[in-house]
Amino acid sequence: MRISKRAGDWYISFKYDECQPKPLTKKRAIIGVDLGINALATCSDRTTYANVKAYKQAKKRLTRYQRRVQKKEPGSKNRAKAVKKLAKTHKKADATPRRRQLACGTRTKQ
Repeated sequence: MRISKRAGDWYISFKYDECQPKPLTKKRAIIGVDLGINALATCSDRTTYANVKAYKQAKKRLTRYQRRVQKKEPGSKNRAKAVKKLAKTHKKADATPRRRQLACGTRTKQ
């Protein structure tokens, strides 16, 4: 088990052994998926899912917080607080929207 703290949030990751699941009896059409940079995913049936431009949308905010970090004196508590705020902004700007879009795009309708 591993416990870590990133951008003010705690994460726990652990590994476990799982017994083999029973195979599903439902059969569906098989398609191929290509994950890319320009498009999040392109399926073999020509369906394309657009990529989130999260960084471009948050660029102004990130620039402001990076400037605030740069102006603080190294080793000070105010710099540590500014770095923490910048890390949270990076997390909100990059990881969260991508994760949300990926989760919404991969849900299957039954």
